[in-house]
Amino acid sequence: MKSRRDPIPLGEVLKAVLNRLGMTDLDRWQRIQNEWEEVAGAPWNTQSRPLSLTNGVLVVEAVTPAAIGLLRYGVVGLRQRLCDHFGDGVVDEIQLRSPGSGRRT
Repeated sequence: MKSRRDPIPLGEVLKAVLNRLGMTDLDRWQRIQNEWEEVAGAPWNTQSRPLSLTNGVLVVEAVTPAAIGLLRYGVVGLRQRLCDHFGDGVVDEIQLRSPGSGRRT
């Protein structure tokens, strides 16, 4: 029987923290980051970067404020490409942010 003072593997601690934050599928998040340029396609691959995936909501940061207008029109197509590549239910919504502002648009 383990006592409260026994060390807990770091992987277990990280998994518990990520679950509390709604980031239950770290492998898919890493795949989205690693495959962004290929899967997102133009103009997303040069004008944005993925910031987080929480409970099916993908937050994407535009590289410039001007890019937000361009990207806004392509959200539906991006979501479809992500669903085709990663499966339904991975990304249910995409939110755009201005660079460095932390503001959703």
